[in-house]
Amino acid sequence: MKNIKIGFLVSVAASVILMNGCSSDSNNGSSVSYGLPITSSGVAYSDFNGSVIMDMELSTDGKTLYAAVNDSGTNAHPDAVEHGLTILNLSTGVTEHVDTGLYGRYVKLSKDGEVAYVTAGGDENLSFIDLGTKSVTNSIYIAGYVSGIAVTADGSTLYLGAESDGVATVDVATETVTHIEPMNGGYVTTMILSSDETKVYGSESSGYGLITYNIADNNFTTIDTTNGNAYDFDITSNELTAYVSTGNNNEGVEVISLTDKNVTTSIYDINATDSLDWVKQVKLSADDKLLFIASPDYDDTLFIVDLEDNNTVVSAMNTSATACISPSSVEVSPNGSKVYVGCAEGVIVEYALTAK
Repeated sequence: MKNIKIGFLVSVAASVILMNGCSSDSNNGSSVSYGLPITSSGVAYSDFNGSVIMDMELSTDGKTLYAAVNDSGTNAHPDAVEHGLTILNLSTGVTEHVDTGLYGRYVKLSKDGEVAYVTAGGDENLSFIDLGTKSVTNSIYIAGYVSGIAVTADGSTLYLGAESDGVATVDVATETVTHIEPMNGGYVTTMILSSDETKVYGSESSGYGLITYNIADNNFTTIDTTNGNAYDFDITSNELTAYVSTGNNNEGVEVISLTDKNVTTSIYDINATDSLDWVKQVKLSADDKLLFIASPDYDDTLFIVDLEDNNTVVSAMNTSATACISPSSVEVSPNGSKVYVGCAEGVIVEYALTAK
């Protein structure tokens, strides 16, 4: 076990101070609003042995952060030694690591919070991790570079994004692949299950855009982004709008109407500002009023967008001020009060939003 927690004072330039609506405070049940941090104490958790923080998920109580990590690639520290799943206790700063023996790409928790599912990217595996014993109970082969994970409400089924094979369906009880639906070379990354569980949305980064996999008839429909690539995305709680990162083609974030099935606008004009550059992950606040954007290639920045003010970028936080180089993942606390940014070289930074 490790316990490294470093405090920083960070000045944040913001053009607008806004209310982030009402979020439920998980500690006392009261209604609390959160706005942008103007001056915020950033806390860096930095004992991940230099591995890249690829993806994160918080426990439902917001007290534990689970990170898929890997020790390979250009953004890893030269001395990085961990890959798999790292578990961070946010109350104590203690980290525990579960070595899957595989490249950690995406992480998702079971509905009861007792199991973590971790995909292994190019290692083409899905690992099942018992969070009680902190041990790998099984790893199963998934054809293709396996990425995002969606879980049904009853916890019985997983849908995985995979290169070439499109979407793989996994039965949790038997821990077996029950169906693979190919996508003619498509590379599906992030996965989000619709609330009625009739379809899975996925970002497809090799020329298709935002895809919809219709579960009953096993077919795909596509909403094209401007350049045909979709690296990551998030969807509003009413499932009417998607915010899509168009990945490494310097196109930033596009706004898609899931009703009209087309791009309605972009967060910014690429030709005018070129500000967001390569966007790795996007994440909505619980009330869908703020959008958090991790951009590693533009001075290590966490952009915060006010979606109620004409999609205005109201804050651009230099994450390197809190030792966060190349931010690649974002997670928001259940009550909306904190934002976590996963970075290269084994750093996760916590920023507290301002209570109003």
